Amino acid sequence: MAKYLNMDQVYRYESIADKLVKWGFIGICFFALGVLCCFFPLAGEKVSIKLLPVYIILMAACGIPIYIGKKKNGEISTAMRYEKIFGSDVDGTVTAEELSAQMNKPSFEIFPELDILFKKGYFQNCNLQLGGNPCVKIDNALDGDDLGTGFVEVKCPNCGGTSHIRVGTNGTCSYCGESLFGKAQK
Repeated sequence: MAKYLNMDQVYRYESIADKLVKWGFIGICFFALGVLCCFFPLAGEKVSIKLLPVYIILMAACGIPIYIGKKKNGEISTAMRYEKIFGSDVDGTVTAEELSAQMNKPSFEIFPELDILFKKGYFQNCNLQLGGNPCVKIDNALDGDDLGTGFVEVKCPNCGGTSHIRVGTNGTCSYCGESLFGKAQK
């Protein structure tokens, strides 16, 4: 299967998300201990009840990194869903209609989401086209390219027409139906 997800970026964002969630939970636990100490003396000394609102506000503030971390994990999950769609595309152009059907969302929601994911560097070996008819174009594959398996233009030996075929797969000439093979470019 083609590789369109930039795994270095995914691992980086996963690491950040995990740290945010972890430190958010640690902060909540720490300030919850402060709340408990307002009611129950620890080591024989009760903490002033006046500090209770401060502890509660700080506990709530610790929810922010948890929210951000969970949101980042959601972005990663969404990027992985898009990569499956890109990898199963047969013609090298993933149209708005194809994306809408497979994501079960209207295209006016999909392209702003994709724009953000592309800008954050989640994808490689493909690019987002937002003009006229928005789509995702799968880049051409080069010999030895470890970024993924793109598409190549193959000239038909029978009629001379060119067809866009995924590297490493068999296809047919768009003009005469001759059997063709997508070989990586040098």
